[in-house]
Amino acid sequence: MFNYRQRAKQLNNFIGIVRIRGISPTDIDGLIDYGGKSFIYLEGKLKTAPFPYGQKLALENIAKSHLKAGNETLVIVYRHETPVEKDVIVKACFVEKIYFKKKWYEVKNKKVIQVIESWENYIFKNK
Repeated sequence: MFNYRQRAKQLNNFIGIVRIRGISPTDIDGLIDYGGKSFIYLEGKLKTAPFPYGQKLALENIAKSHLKAGNETLVIVYRHETPVEKDVIVKACFVEKIYFKKKWYEVKNKKVIQVIESWENYIFKNK
Protein backbone atom coordinates (compact mmCIF):
# COMPACT_ATOMS: atom_id res chain seq x y z
CA MET A 1 0.00 0.00 0.00
CA PHE A 2 2.43 2.64 -1.19
CA ASN A 3 1.19 5.74 -2.95
CA TYR A 4 4.73 6.78 -3.84
CA ARG A 5 7.01 3.73 -3.68
CA GLN A 6 10.15 5.65 -4.70
CA ARG A 7 9.55 8.28 -2.00
CA ALA A 8 9.07 5.53 0.60
CA LYS A 9 12.66 4.46 -0.10
CA GLN A 10 13.97 7.98 0.46
CA LEU A 11 15.64 8.41 3.85
CA ASN A 12 15.12 11.42 6.08
CA ASN A 13 18.48 12.66 7.30
CA PHE A 14 18.13 14.39 10.67
CA ILE A 15 21.70 15.68 10.74
CA GLY A 16 21.91 18.92 12.70
CA ILE A 17 18.70 18.35 14.66
CA VAL A 18 20.26 16.85 17.78
CA ARG A 19 18.72 18.69 20.71
CA ILE A 20 19.44 19.22 24.40
CA ARG A 21 20.83 16.20 26.26
CA GLY A 22 21.58 14.53 22.89
CA ILE A 23 17.93 14.01 21.96
CA SER A 24 17.47 13.27 18.27
CA PRO A 25 14.44 12.46 16.11
CA THR A 26 13.22 8.89 15.91
CA ASP A 27 10.94 7.21 13.43
CA ILE A 28 7.81 5.17 13.90
CA ASP A 29 7.11 2.50 11.30
CA GLY A 30 3.34 2.55 11.49
CA LEU A 31 0.35 4.15 13.16
CA ILE A 32 -3.31 3.14 13.22
CA ASP A 33 -5.67 5.85 14.45
CA TYR A 34 -9.15 4.68 15.45
CA GLY A 35 -10.86 8.05 15.13
CA GLY A 36 -8.78 9.72 17.82
CA LYS A 37 -10.12 7.33 20.48
CA SER A 38 -7.54 4.55 20.29
CA PHE A 39 -4.13 4.15 18.68
CA ILE A 40 -1.68 1.44 17.66
CA TYR A 41 1.98 2.29 17.08
CA LEU A 42 4.02 -0.23 15.11
CA GLU A 43 7.79 -0.52 15.30
CA GLY A 44 9.64 -3.09 13.21
CA LYS A 45 13.17 -4.24 13.79
CA LEU A 46 15.47 -6.62 12.00
CA LYS A 47 15.67 -9.80 14.04
CA THR A 48 19.19 -9.03 15.29
CA ALA A 49 18.85 -5.24 15.64
CA PRO A 50 18.65 -3.59 19.05
CA PHE A 51 15.60 -1.63 20.17
CA PRO A 52 17.26 1.67 21.10
CA TYR A 53 16.49 2.97 24.58
CA GLY A 54 15.58 6.45 23.29
CA GLN A 55 13.09 5.06 20.80
CA LYS A 56 11.58 2.78 23.42
CA LEU A 57 11.23 5.72 25.83
CA ALA A 58 9.65 7.91 23.13
CA LEU A 59 7.03 5.24 22.35
CA GLU A 60 6.32 4.78 26.06
CA ASN A 61 5.87 8.53 26.49
CA ILE A 62 3.50 8.75 23.52
CA ALA A 63 1.40 5.88 24.89
CA LYS A 64 1.34 7.39 28.39
CA SER A 65 0.27 10.74 26.97
CA HIS A 66 -2.62 9.13 25.08
CA LEU A 67 -3.63 7.18 28.19
CA LYS A 68 -3.61 10.37 30.29
CA ALA A 69 -5.97 11.91 27.71
CA GLY A 70 -8.28 8.89 28.01
CA ASN A 71 -7.27 7.14 24.80
CA GLU A 72 -6.28 3.46 24.85
CA THR A 73 -2.95 2.91 23.10
CA LEU A 74 -0.95 -0.15 22.13
CA VAL A 75 2.67 -0.23 20.98
CA ILE A 76 3.66 -3.30 18.96
CA VAL A 77 7.31 -4.20 18.39
CA TYR A 78 7.76 -6.84 15.71
CA ARG A 79 10.78 -8.58 14.22
CA HIS A 80 11.65 -9.69 10.69
CA GLU A 81 14.45 -11.18 8.61
CA THR A 82 13.35 -9.77 5.26
CA PRO A 83 16.16 -9.03 2.80
CA VAL A 84 16.62 -5.30 2.17
CA GLU A 85 15.51 -5.57 -1.47
CA LYS A 86 12.09 -7.03 -0.52
CA ASP A 87 9.05 -5.52 1.18
CA VAL A 88 8.46 -6.42 4.82
CA ILE A 89 4.96 -7.91 5.01
CA VAL A 90 4.14 -6.55 8.45
CA LYS A 91 0.95 -8.53 9.08
CA ALA A 92 2.96 -11.77 8.83
CA CYS A 93 5.79 -10.69 11.16
CA PHE A 94 6.00 -12.06 14.67
CA VAL A 95 5.44 -9.70 17.58
CA GLU A 96 8.23 -9.58 20.14
CA LYS A 97 6.57 -7.32 22.71
CA ILE A 98 3.75 -4.91 23.32
CA TYR A 99 3.40 -1.87 25.55
CA PHE A 100 -0.02 -1.40 27.16
CA LYS A 101 -1.11 0.62 30.21
CA LYS A 102 2.45 1.53 31.22
CA LYS A 103 3.88 -2.02 31.01
CA TRP A 104 5.84 -4.05 28.49
CA TYR A 105 4.70 -7.61 27.83
CA GLU A 106 6.60 -10.31 25.94
CA VAL A 107 4.56 -11.96 23.19
CA LYS A 108 5.08 -15.50 21.93
CA ASN A 109 3.97 -16.95 18.60
CA LYS A 110 1.60 -14.16 17.60
CA LYS A 111 1.71 -12.37 14.27
CA VAL A 112 1.10 -8.64 13.98
CA ILE A 113 -2.33 -9.12 12.41
CA GLN A 114 -3.41 -11.41 15.27
CA VAL A 115 -2.42 -8.82 17.87
CA ILE A 116 -4.19 -6.05 15.93
CA GLU A 117 -7.36 -8.13 15.68
CA SER A 118 -7.23 -8.90 19.41
CA TRP A 119 -6.80 -5.19 20.11
CA GLU A 120 -9.80 -4.31 17.97
CA ASN A 121 -11.92 -6.90 19.78
CA TYR A 122 -10.81 -5.38 23.11
CA ILE A 123 -11.41 -1.71 22.22
CA PHE A 124 -14.71 -2.22 20.44
CA LYS A 125 -16.02 -4.44 23.22
CA ASN A 126 -15.00 -2.00 25.96
CA LYS A 127 -16.11 1.26 24.31
